[in-house]
Amino acid sequence: MSRPNPKHKSQKQNNLVKKNTVGGNLIFAPQQIDTYIETQIVEISVDKITHQPLIKTSPYKGIKRFNLGDREYFFGRDALIAKLFNAVNESSFSLVLGASGSGKSSIVRAGLIPELKKSLESQKFYDFIFTPNQDPFESLYRCLLSEEKDYRFSESDVDFVREGKDNTLPQLISKLKKNEERWFIFIDQFEQLFLNIDPKKLNSFIKGITQVAKKGDSSVRIVLAMRSDFLEQFSFYKTLGEIANKNNIHLVTEMYPDELRQAIEQPAAKNGVVFEKGLVKQIINEVEGQKGYLPLLQYTLDLLWQKECTTKAADGCFHIEDRTLNKASYTDLGGVRGALQKRVDEIYTGICEKNENGELITKQIFLKLVNIVESESGSRAVSRRAYYNEFVGESVKNTLKTFVNENLLVSNYEYSNQEQLSIGTPKKLTQNVTIEIAHEILLSSWNKLKSWLEEEKEAIILKNWLATEERRWSKVREENKSKASEELLKGSRLDQILEFRDKNAFEKLGGLTEKENQFIDASVGLRDREYKQHERRKLFTISGLTFVAVISLIVTGILWWRLDINKKNADLIIQNINLEELWLSNAPQLQALTVGIEIGKEIKKESKATPETRMRVAALLREIVYGIKEHNSLEKHNNWVTSVAFSPDGKTIASASRDSTVKLWNLQGQVMQTLTGHVKGLTSVAFSPDGKTIATASWDSTIKLWNLQGQVIQTLTGHGEGVTSIVFSPDGNTIASASADSTVKLWNLQGQVIQTLKGHQETVNSVAFSPDGNTIATASWDNTIKLWNLQGQVIQTLTGHIDWVRSITFSPDGNTIATVSNDNTVKLWNLQGQVIQTLTGHSDSVISIAFSPDGNTIATGSMDKTVKLWNLQGQVIQTLKGHGKQVFSIAFSPNSNTIATANADKTVKLWNLQGQVIQTLTGHSDPVISVAFSSNSNTIATTDTDYTIKLWNLQGQVIQTLTEHSDSVISVAFNPNSDTIATANADDTIKLWNLQGQVIQTLTGHGKQVFNIVFSPDGNTIATASRDNTIKLWNLQRQTIKTLTGHGEEVNSITFSPNGKTIATANAETVKLWNLQGKVIQTLTGHSKQVFSIIFSPDGNTIATASRDKTVKLWNLHGQEIKTLTGHSEKINSIAFSRDGKTIATASKDKTVKLWNLQGQMIKALRGHSEGINSVVFSLDGKTIATASDDKTVKLWNLQGQAIRTLTGHDKAIASVTFSSNGKTIASASYDKTVKLWNFDLDDLLVQGCNWARDYLKNNPNVSEEDKNLCDDIGNKK
Repeated sequence: MSRPNPKHKSQKQNNLVKKNTVGGNLIFAPQQIDTYIETQIVEISVDKITHQPLIKTSPYKGIKRFNLGDREYFFGRDALIAKLFNAVNESSFSLVLGASGSGKSSIVRAGLIPELKKSLESQKFYDFIFTPNQDPFESLYRCLLSEEKDYRFSESDVDFVREGKDNTLPQLISKLKKNEERWFIFIDQFEQLFLNIDPKKLNSFIKGITQVAKKGDSSVRIVLAMRSDFLEQFSFYKTLGEIANKNNIHLVTEMYPDELRQAIEQPAAKNGVVFEKGLVKQIINEVEGQKGYLPLLQYTLDLLWQKECTTKAADGCFHIEDRTLNKASYTDLGGVRGALQKRVDEIYTGICEKNENGELITKQIFLKLVNIVESESGSRAVSRRAYYNEFVGESVKNTLKTFVNENLLVSNYEYSNQEQLSIGTPKKLTQNVTIEIAHEILLSSWNKLKSWLEEEKEAIILKNWLATEERRWSKVREENKSKASEELLKGSRLDQILEFRDKNAFEKLGGLTEKENQFIDASVGLRDREYKQHERRKLFTISGLTFVAVISLIVTGILWWRLDINKKNADLIIQNINLEELWLSNAPQLQALTVGIEIGKEIKKESKATPETRMRVAALLREIVYGIKEHNSLEKHNNWVTSVAFSPDGKTIASASRDSTVKLWNLQGQVMQTLTGHVKGLTSVAFSPDGKTIATASWDSTIKLWNLQGQVIQTLTGHGEGVTSIVFSPDGNTIASASADSTVKLWNLQGQVIQTLKGHQETVNSVAFSPDGNTIATASWDNTIKLWNLQGQVIQTLTGHIDWVRSITFSPDGNTIATVSNDNTVKLWNLQGQVIQTLTGHSDSVISIAFSPDGNTIATGSMDKTVKLWNLQGQVIQTLKGHGKQVFSIAFSPNSNTIATANADKTVKLWNLQGQVIQTLTGHSDPVISVAFSSNSNTIATTDTDYTIKLWNLQGQVIQTLTEHSDSVISVAFNPNSDTIATANADDTIKLWNLQGQVIQTLTGHGKQVFNIVFSPDGNTIATASRDNTIKLWNLQRQTIKTLTGHGEEVNSITFSPNGKTIATANAETVKLWNLQGKVIQTLTGHSKQVFSIIFSPDGNTIATASRDKTVKLWNLHGQEIKTLTGHSEKINSIAFSRDGKTIATASKDKTVKLWNLQGQMIKALRGHSEGINSVVFSLDGKTIATASDDKTVKLWNLQGQAIRTLTGHDKAIASVTFSSNGKTIASASYDKTVKLWNFDLDDLLVQGCNWARDYLKNNPNVSEEDKNLCDDIGNKK
């Protein structure tokens, strides 16, 4: 490059007149271009600049890149643009290389492309510009469908691009490019191709580029722009590297001082503004020699312009009165290096002052927009693009908007086909809003962000890698479900992901998405399944046995018996894992329940099933039975079901379909009538308020009124295009219809038009009456909502949605209007047209909405195949999954308990919103701190801090409330016969009760609070421990047998040995062993802090003590310490022996449970809880462990440390968990003041499951004949 003449005076205007003679066999340009190589500088005086028309808007870009429309303000790069112009004419492939912030994208977008267009004015020049993002083929596909360009391909033309094959790019050109066209393909930020993209797609995309480049088509050019620090990646792709090496690499260097002067002065001069003398030189001196300064320079100049705009003109806009950009203002901004840092800090501080979570929200936003790339040369941060719907919550979106408005983040649109977005209409492209950092210079210029990146570096790398892997898995699962397991996480990477998820490391990045959690859970499921298969294979390998011994075992049948047991259990577990995948997927819930019943019946008959296998099956079936909401599936339409409605009495459902029919169903899923008569697909159906008339709307431009016998009463004609929506007025005398002809019509029941409402500019999608019948609301493709009176006058126009408004409804009280849109949001409005709430959560267009009749719930249906239920505060209550395609329509039953959904998968689904209710014991007014089963499992006792004890049956009914105590109840115990309850109280007394709630005895004698109470194994003796430093033994005749003294401090724990002959007590750091005569046998010392729990092993030979010193010690009966169990990092809250006495479980505040053998070796660490664990217990058969945690969950584990199930439902921390003596029920006590009973009784679960599914199994035409009889041998609910 020849260096420009530096002797240029201030305020020059660059007159770009070049002469490039292009000869040879070109030719990308159709003719030679006559311009001058050198740049002619025309001096313009300051006076002339300041007297030309003043343009008030800033001519500087901030940190955003220059684009195609910015050519007239893009100065200082003429020499490089000329060089690139010549290179593109001579070669089919060019690589523009530069450091971050060097301006490589801007040079191509605002320099090269406009010059090429100008030289090819007589030709059809098409530029295709895109960045690879997560999928380069998807990005190319969306580029081809862009509505902003002068080309426009149909989706069917370019759909093959998404297949992502080696020849996709050459095929695109040969198939769609016409001979007279010149194609310029610009792939910006090419480095993104090497960031977490599917290797197969990466290779295919690069092969396509090299094929086009090698072909050398003179009418096609490919230009790549890439950060220079990624050039090493080319070495891994031989052909791409060879092409680049053929003089096709063009380095973007820093600007010369004179070029810098042009870039600084000329934009301002073009708008009629000059710089104070000496300021331009000061700026040049500050930035010269610095790396990546151009975006900072543009940002500072833009801020400087805004700062000088202090005078308000008559048009309300501010401008620069003296037409001068001054040194003082520049200095106040902090100069080029300080301006961005200072401004971002100001914005960030303002956000934090307004919102207490401002720091976390800002951090989540920016870290979601960054990736960390690791290579041999080190790690570096790069910008990544995220979809707007990844940012959830009003506060997050408001913060996002602030940064977008400040031009620090950029909001763009990507175009995508979302199937058919409007019923019966041609496919339309919608725009997915994306967010990205305006320029990567922000990553190195904002100190706060730099520190966040350093802190969360590992989590960012892992999170973005996980997102890429999840997308790949989801895509494979959609295309070929049988191969999806091959894409799941495995090995150490899965362990690392689980570790980060368990410690909530991803929360600082905005958390994991629902799909990412599903991906992880499916990976864990596969890991568990493979473990089981591995264990199964091990039994087939008989190590160390001679051939004769093997033959001998086979002959005796022992080997075969063992192998058969293992095979049966492995098969059942695999079936159960497959069922879990089905349940967690988007498959219909009733399918999962049907399979669950089948497995449940199979395991009941299988005598060789192990207790663990039975628990796994029962636990999953319990989750399905108590979690299912889909109650029936109506499946006799032959095309999309587009609308659904309940009759006013709730006994009949009407469904309208694109198959041109309406079907009337009873609640059992049987078709009562099929209404035929329309000649095109139906869009809407409605019952009259008296339930005697049905109205239907169709794309045949008519409305039909029917009686319940299926006869047409009236056909209403008058709309010029298809009718999209229909509704009756509350009094039933008027019908309103909306149409694709942009109008709404009001009709009387005789079929006469009363009013035609005109005002919308495009199709009206939806119409609704207010409950009082005086107002009509309409929603349209023109992105607006209109409110009308009955005279057809517009009362209000509501704006706020940024895409089609798909559906509208009034709340039952008429005070709120709810709308849904293709912009993925739900909005609630008051009658004055103000937005009350914006509900976000759907990942695709929201197309249907309904209020429950009681007004408490809003239901929305989406293209994302889900229905969401919201409360009036905008919080998601439930998400209903199981639709195969988009949900077109939603209707509530009159009692608000059932919703019907109409789907593009040709079904109507009925959802019972109550579901099967988990038995919850409510009635305590304070946190429940203890729960216990009677020995026969028929009665439950609960205690709280409100001085009461409650006795319950298994149906959740209170049998008795024991309220005789005058102070807090500290401890409660059943005697072994389950007919007596003992309670210890803070008022120094112990009370004995019968099950009728009567006090049998009151035991007095302690001088202070009684901490603990326990019955001897034979039930004849009661031991109590007190703060008065004593232990007392009592018989049931109220007599004190013995008072045990010897502890110097309060006694906080007491227990009997299994044979009832020894009592162990704890106070402070010591434990004492006593005989029944009250003599101390042994004193156990060794803990350094308070001992809070003592337990005997089942055989009575070992004692385990847990202490605040974070250890558990094992002792023999002679008081000798056997082992000290260390490893917990926080205090231990609970300990338990397995039933065989060989395993000890310890639960800790450190979020883990550890399993130990009697030699003190840790066998397994159970990880999965996200908060401290308060309680651990073994099942009666010793095969299952239950844990209760502050994270509001109970988890079930096997002895290998694998989580079998997680039980959710409590709203606060869970204090205690216990098994019933028959092992069929788990009870959990929580600080949410409730106790929940978790039912694992397989017989009862099968009864409940069959009761739920009977109508579906009997009446659904797609249920197999075998499954129709699945529940014939299972009775009704007990």
